[in-house]
Amino acid sequence: MKAGLPVLIRMVVEGVVVGPRPQRAEALRSEAAALLAKGPSPLGRDQLDRTRYGISSLLEDLGDERPDFEQVAIGAALYQALGDFILRANGHWSGSGKWLPRQVMAFDETVGNAFTAAFDTLFRDREAKPVLEIAERVLAPYGGFLFDGYRADAPAEWRREKPDV
Repeated sequence: MKAGLPVLIRMVVEGVVVGPRPQRAEALRSEAAALLAKGPSPLGRDQLDRTRYGISSLLEDLGDERPDFEQVAIGAALYQALGDFILRANGHWSGSGKWLPRQVMAFDETVGNAFTAAFDTLFRDREAKPVLEIAERVLAPYGGFLFDGYRADAPAEWRREKPDV
């Protein structure tokens, strides 16, 4: 759930109850439905900035002249990152695979149509401009592309103490 992907929650809500304790299963289903309706924890400023930076870096790579296989790889990473940002920045659950465009479309049909059309054009025609345009639109309310002066420190639990010399 921390990643904003409610896979297990959705399975409980949408699954078929089997087994000897249907009342317990229905109670769990109600609890899962409430969690799904509540949405994920909001992203903090650090998380938003870190994601904007990652997306900006991918967009910069996408804007460069690249072999087709690199452009597809960058586009695939950007597809997930930008779709996730659209949803999570607006307090919605994200998705992966087929669920990502469904979730973006459910959040905002206009944005969803622009998102899917931009990536269709990228993957079909190798034309990056529509993806760059939708990304600029999506990131603008959060400060736009993020490069210069951005710094992210590793979390304290990832750091090692300096050895005594």
